[in-house]
Amino acid sequence: MRSLLLHLSVACLTFAVSSELTKAFRAKSPNPLPFEFRADRPAINTMPSEPVTSFGEVNLSDIYRDYAAAQTRHDEGFFQRVEDEDFRLFTSWGSYSRSEDIEIMKRESPDIVYKIEDLKIETKGEAAVVTGRMVSIDGGGNTDSWRWIDICVKRNGRWRIISTTQPD
Repeated sequence: MRSLLLHLSVACLTFAVSSELTKAFRAKSPNPLPFEFRADRPAINTMPSEPVTSFGEVNLSDIYRDYAAAQTRHDEGFFQRVEDEDFRLFTSWGSYSRSEDIEIMKRESPDIVYKIEDLKIETKGEAAVVTGRMVSIDGGGNTDSWRWIDICVKRNGRWRIISTTQPD
């Protein structure tokens, strides 16, 4: 258990340092790499078996186009397809596996509707950092929002979310 905590601590610290170094480097770069996501297609109410491009390759833009709708529907299958088997959710109240994350989602009220704002996708080869703000609106019109950071990797032609961090 100590070894696991040590490894997670080192991984989080390494991620934080590399993120800050990347920000500093890009601030001096005349050609910034991050791009703003544009939803060229309207959100759909049903999720295909896999989000795909015309070449049959999993597409990050498709995953995040459908992500909030899948969370609203409590679509367990969607998250099993896009989250890696070793997925970890890091929040201020704990760290959770993919199955624990899905169970938390299933316990949420069915009247909550989710949407993603400020989506940014930065890719570098077989890895990507995806950031955004999740907004939830319950049946009474109450809203909540939080920022998140996803780390994704491409394995066997498929983009997989390997971790989500919800910083305070």
